[in-house]
Amino acid sequence: MAKLLCVTPWPGLKTHYGRIPAALIPLWKSSFETIDVWSVYEGPQEGEELVDGVDQYWVPAGNDTLERRYPHLGQTITEGGYTHIWIMGTIEFLYGLASLGLTQENLPDQLVYGYAIIEGPFVDTRHVEVSAYFDFFVCMSGMALGAYKELAAYQATHVPKALYKAMVNVTTILPGVDTRVFRPLDVYAGEPSREEIREAMFGDKVSSGDLLVMISGQKTRRKGLPQACSLLRQLQDLLPTRRVRGYFHMACEPSEQRPIVLSLLAEGNDLMPHRDVLWGDGFFAEGSTMITDEDLNLLYNAADIVLNTDLANGWCFTATEATAAGTVVAAPNEHIWVDVVAGRGIELPCTEFGWAPWSANEFVRAVDPHAGAVAIANALADPDMLRNMRKQCAQWAASDEASWERSAREWLDLFGVS
Repeated sequence: MAKLLCVTPWPGLKTHYGRIPAALIPLWKSSFETIDVWSVYEGPQEGEELVDGVDQYWVPAGNDTLERRYPHLGQTITEGGYTHIWIMGTIEFLYGLASLGLTQENLPDQLVYGYAIIEGPFVDTRHVEVSAYFDFFVCMSGMALGAYKELAAYQATHVPKALYKAMVNVTTILPGVDTRVFRPLDVYAGEPSREEIREAMFGDKVSSGDLLVMISGQKTRRKGLPQACSLLRQLQDLLPTRRVRGYFHMACEPSEQRPIVLSLLAEGNDLMPHRDVLWGDGFFAEGSTMITDEDLNLLYNAADIVLNTDLANGWCFTATEATAAGTVVAAPNEHIWVDVVAGRGIELPCTEFGWAPWSANEFVRAVDPHAGAVAIANALADPDMLRNMRKQCAQWAASDEASWERSAREWLDLFGVS
């Protein structure tokens, strides 16, 4: 029977680094005799549980660095008797793994799958180069796959035929969402209403009539926070009779050590920190960057709009989780967001942004704050449009397209196991 080794960041992390293997591994268990995990990061944090279906873990010990662990990983892959190797990670990690020289020619009895976390605004040549080390190279979105194929075709005349064949052996498998957790709350079943959630979580900072816009992201320009703050300011100008409150969902320092970057961005757009802009430190356990999925679903249900201004995202669970919760998502009308939001949310026009702050020599685009604010204001002014969007959200969440079971089946088909 087939044996699987998953080389992945710790499956308990509540980002795409961990949510994907944590969801897929239990669904793969019946198709493999053994599933082992070789973890890139440290093992489970306090409060985290081991993922169901894993037979053996290898996690870092002490001050062990990833670089020092590569030889052990190579030995595990070549001597472990695995029929399938599933490798998930950033391009830097995949490059490090490729340095071991474990090419397809050296692993004739195994199938190796690379699952790239693409964190830039587009696929770059490094993904094309590293794909030669995998039997299959999988992207998280159809748009990333399209960019990959286009880049591969462009380079077809400049690389050996064997490498080009590896380049085009690429597919896309979309992640799912846990609709048992992320869902609209039912007030008729005794669950809290939007107003009750707001009062419990925000107190008098957010009233029932306020427009609560939830923004998820780190305190970095790469996440489009300058554009988000500017959009909030312009949205307030377009809605003079309604208070706009922006809630930035991010793990921050304690309130007395407020996130300086976000405060400066807010003040630069005539927004008052702690009045117009709120952040998520109060919802995280002390000393932790984690929030329970149940509390996260409450926040989605409390928000009127979930805003994403990030064009440098590999896959945004915020958007799919909010959609499953029945909250309208506003996101860029290009890049990966077209796959995530499709026709279920508000499309935000983009404009040229200049040199990307996270990498040299990249000319990228970003959300146009004014055009984005107009798009959101127009949607809010059209009740029929909002009702249709929420209907589309519900239909998507109830479909097989949203399920982790669908994602697991597509992977098993690629693995060639039943």
